[in-house]
Amino acid sequence: MASKLIALAGLLVLAVTPVQQRQQAIADPEILEHLPAAASPLARALAGQSLRCFPGKFTRLPNSEKVTLAGRQFDFDGLTLTARAGDADGVVTLGVLGALKDFESETRLALAEYLKRFTNAGIDALVLAGDIAASEGEMVQLMLSACTGRWPVLVLSGNSESRAAFNRAVLAAMKVCPDIVNLDLFPRVDLGGATLLALGGYHDRRFVHQRSGCLYGQAQIERLATLLPEAKTATGPVVFLSHGPPLGDGPRALDRAVEGGNVGDPLLASFLV
Repeated sequence: MASKLIALAGLLVLAVTPVQQRQQAIADPEILEHLPAAASPLARALAGQSLRCFPGKFTRLPNSEKVTLAGRQFDFDGLTLTARAGDADGVVTLGVLGALKDFESETRLALAEYLKRFTNAGIDALVLAGDIAASEGEMVQLMLSACTGRWPVLVLSGNSESRAAFNRAVLAAMKVCPDIVNLDLFPRVDLGGATLLALGGYHDRRFVHQRSGCLYGQAQIERLATLLPEAKTATGPVVFLSHGPPLGDGPRALDRAVEGGNVGDPLLASFLV
């Protein structure tokens, strides 16, 4: 009888549902170390660039691969994602969260409230716009908490993350949630009604907290600009995403900092004009 119970217990462990697996990983991200790597084309492509902040050469796959994100099918060409069908209601709705910073109880409560609001709003994708967390484990916990199966979770780094830790966190989270996209390395996503163009990292070394953080400059902006003509031919507007704002003007500008004046990026300001 005891041997039968032991066998049954083993079956129960193997029969953990994806939702239960995700909840377990949120509680203890270290269990992800024992799970096999995610098998999606996105995960394979990311694993080959895990020490990068930005894409290397803008090279495309000979043949696009199918990727499924929260039930929607996309074509992935090694650099960009393109929805195979237009947005269901013709209006692309984004949820955006920036600078979550940690996985403390207050943050978890606020995140849960925003996820409820995003669900009610029927968002098509959720963007975590940098400074997700300082530690790799908390990054994983926050990414998985945002990953409900209702929408793709699009993540980019800010001025707090280490590039290697950020990429490892994405790869770890993808083991139980295949709906996550690393916008640092795959910067264009066509949602079938709007195209997102993203630039991860930050422009000012003084505020990049990690020695191996992601610092972008003119070269990265110029390279991103080469994707703009293609993005403009897609259906709907082009939406630019970054952690930091462009340089503004005056005390009411988005980039105004206490005792710091306007701290936004002048290169972004020129790029967006």
